[in-house]
Amino acid sequence: MNHDKSKILLHFRYIKYKDTANAVKVDGKKVIAMSLFGKNAKYSWGAIRNAQLAPIFFPGWKLRIYVTSRRSKAADVKSWLVPKRILNKLKQLGAELAYVTTKSIPPFFWRYLVVDDSGVDYFIVRNADSHLSERDASVVSDWLQRQTSNESLNALHCIRDHPNHAKMAIVDGLWGGNRNALRRLLGRDMATLLDTFHSSGNKSSPVDGYVDLIYQLTKRYRTSSEASFSVLSDIVWPLVSSVAYCHDSMSCHRWPSAHAFPVERQEKEYIGQKFDEHQEPIVDKNDELLAVAPTQCTNTTQIVTTTVATTTPVAVNTTVTVTTTAVKNNSTGANTR
Repeated sequence: MNHDKSKILLHFRYIKYKDTANAVKVDGKKVIAMSLFGKNAKYSWGAIRNAQLAPIFFPGWKLRIYVTSRRSKAADVKSWLVPKRILNKLKQLGAELAYVTTKSIPPFFWRYLVVDDSGVDYFIVRNADSHLSERDASVVSDWLQRQTSNESLNALHCIRDHPNHAKMAIVDGLWGGNRNALRRLLGRDMATLLDTFHSSGNKSSPVDGYVDLIYQLTKRYRTSSEASFSVLSDIVWPLVSSVAYCHDSMSCHRWPSAHAFPVERQEKEYIGQKFDEHQEPIVDKNDELLAVAPTQCTNTTQIVTTTVATTTPVAVNTTVTVTTTAVKNNSTGANTR
């Protein structure tokens, strides 16, 4: 029985899909963006584990960890600093470190700044306390196979893979995109949007068209995760819902642009599962509902063959400096990702 299961998992590791009409070859730099701040072992060890997993499940992708710069003028910079031994280990494992100097955007959102990097072609945003996996790589590969000469089509990718995800248009830590297309759809850079969202609600903000909405949202959120939900669901989703491609194993009948998963679930696995400081999975009260996921939300007929990577990408230690306009920060800087 265990032998059969291992064969199934191997089958989904590197998947080749049927050719899609008008598909284009996906070249360019592909980045997995995460934020890391503070000394919480759950996130530090989670980031290290993901640095180990990235070349296994996402060959050709670069894991980029956004961390604070020691030159940052933010009031909370000391509590945001990541121990040097953790940073050194991440670099040894091939992760790219992006040093953020902004004092206006809280750490939870630093990874969103990948949208403003013109050197990136495709990106996904993930949480440091979740693990990259075969299931994750499978749906990202499926989305990439559906890129066409029309860049705006399928510009945003999102994932809903747990009962808790069904109520959210975009789940934080489970989205990505074609950077050029998404940037055009937003109509402004992500740093400006986030600066405005986390400012005091000054209505002289240059983000015309969003000021009233953002002003109302800033009075509503209380935590980083709530703020993220507002940014993604209230601001980003209305702009991209018609050109999104979302893999949804739980509520594919509910949301627009939702598509069935191309892989079957193995036991209670799901993308976005949280892990503790010992890298053991954290059980959620709704995990039992995974067993009754709608059958129409899984469709494996598009998988035709599997291929195994013959080479492992060479790790290159690289650092990036990210600087944004300074705006008053009303965030609490909660240590969550």
